[in-house]
Formats: sequence, C-alpha cells, structure tokens
Amino acid sequence: MPEQGNLFRGIFLASLAAGPILMITDALATYYLQLPMPGTIDVEMAANFVGTLIPASIFGTFVALAFNAAGAVIMIRIGEHWIESHSPGVWIAVGTLTMLAGPAIVGFEQFSMEMLIAMGVTGGSCAGICYYFTESPQVD
Repeated sequence: MPEQGNLFRGIFLASLAAGPILMITDALATYYLQLPMPGTIDVEMAANFVGTLIPASIFGTFVALAFNAAGAVIMIRIGEHWIESHSPGVWIAVGTLTMLAGPAIVGFEQFSMEMLIAMGVTGGSCAGICYYFTESPQVD
C-alpha cells in the first residue's frame, strides 16, 4: 500500500487514468447495449480505438487534473468534519454523482446512454484512485 496522504500522486494517477477509462467504458457500454445482437468488431475498428487511447490519455489527463484535485481536496476537507466520509464508498459515490452533475444540468437527453455510463464509471474510478492514495491506511 502507498504512504497515507500522498495526495499529488493520487490526483495525477487518477487524472492519467481518466481518458482511457472513459473510452474503454464507452466502448464496452456501446457493445453491451447492442445485446443480444452486438455488432462486429473488425481489425481496423480495433486499431483505430487503440490508436486513440494515447491522445485520450494525454488530453484526458489535463481535463481531469483540475476536477480530481478539487474533488480530492474537498473530500479531505469534508473528512475533517464528517468522519463517515473517510469511506471509499462515499468517495466513489461522490465522484460518480459529481461526474454526472454536468449532464444533469444541461439535460441528460444531450448525452448518449453509453456516454452517461462511461462518465459515471470514470468519475467513480477516479475518486477511488484518489481515495486509495490519500485516505487509505498503510498496511504493513
């Protein structure tokens, strides 16, 4: 386990993971929502997807950095007053709901179901990564 309180590492790793998590979850949700008759995945489609993961990682890192930093700092500050917020489930729930706040404000109908699923999973995953590096106790 990492040292407790390594806030910057958690924020950076969560931000680095945001782009690929969003893309992979969107692709899986697209495939899942086509069941029981899923479309075929050809080699060119797979190659294009893999080729976009690197730019998504770079761009997603910069986009997610401010959001992950703000979320982690806010959750740590809340934890000073509300002990129950030290739970990973609370962090993940807050991350998921916060990521879906934008679509809720502008209207869910503006987004595909696949993207809403991907955004929720990405928000929760990033919050979980931040929690792991900031709140989790060190185990020897």
